[in-house]
Amino acid sequence: MTPQTIQASVQHQYEQSELIGLNFAFWSSPTGQYSVAAGFADCDRSQTLAPEQRFPIFSITKTYIATLALRLQEQGKLSLSQTIDRWFPKLPNAPQISLIHLLNHTSGLPNYTAQAAYSAAVSANPQQPWNCTQIVDCALQAEPDFLPGESWHYCNTGYWLLGAILEDMTRHSLRDLLQELIFEPLDLQHTEYPDTLPQLTLGWSRELNPEQTLEDISQIYHPRWAGPAGAIVSTAAEVCIFFHALFLDRSLLNPQSLQQLMTWQKVPGQHPEGIHPHYGLGCECEKDSPLGTIMGHGGWGPGYVSLVRYLPDFQAIAVMLSNTDEQAIHSCFYATLRQIFAVRN
Repeated sequence: MTPQTIQASVQHQYEQSELIGLNFAFWSSPTGQYSVAAGFADCDRSQTLAPEQRFPIFSITKTYIATLALRLQEQGKLSLSQTIDRWFPKLPNAPQISLIHLLNHTSGLPNYTAQAAYSAAVSANPQQPWNCTQIVDCALQAEPDFLPGESWHYCNTGYWLLGAILEDMTRHSLRDLLQELIFEPLDLQHTEYPDTLPQLTLGWSRELNPEQTLEDISQIYHPRWAGPAGAIVSTAAEVCIFFHALFLDRSLLNPQSLQQLMTWQKVPGQHPEGIHPHYGLGCECEKDSPLGTIMGHGGWGPGYVSLVRYLPDFQAIAVMLSNTDEQAIHSCFYATLRQIFAVRN
């Protein structure tokens, strides 16, 4: 495995896809870290995409938020077993919902992104993101899905609640907490939790206009619509650095905290044959994939899709970021990894 073979694999799989452009970052002990871009920044295919360009990483943010919460727990500033009724006493089942339930999607709270009012608000005012109160009010238009801890259902609402709780407990903004405890220690100079509309690579979507025409939404949609559930922007290389520090270098969390992050809940529901997904604290796990056990997260939002995986069997980290919200990135990502590691389907 060489940087040349990695680049050739990425380019080959990109050419088999319908993606506009993608960035790929990879770390393994034989190669070290390597970043490559394939394709274009624009849908006219005239501007080459560069490896250092920034993307919203959407729900990969959840792994950063979980890591932040665990670091604060290590410092004695909170306990993840605490319940949320101190901060949100009027929420359904608040005395039974712990911070762990928020992190691993077992709170039973309804997911605000499933509500029609949220989608309508994003389309109507994509540059004016809601605050936590508006997000929670939207979520509570629906009834709870189940009692806390009795099942599992993906819930972005919980991460908004957790973000507000962390800010109240520490008296610091989430932006400052992430900067102090994660971004600065890892020297992530191109990663941020933005307050204002950030400069990003062009992102192509049909989601935000009634004609469903393909448009660049990089200066139309504000990532803070995703808040603590998905607002971080970064580069493929810096996402790779974060996951390397978390899982391989293990410099972010002590062993007990990392084990808590990797306490897996089985994800219920119908899945393709042979697929057995699990979820920990802000982190996904598939234990029986063709690539062995894989951990990480994905993210989707207007204009962009993101994927990161830690592959323990290969002691490797892989990140792929796409500048269109088409789901073709998934097949491209896994085909690239199978080609790099010479693994059959």
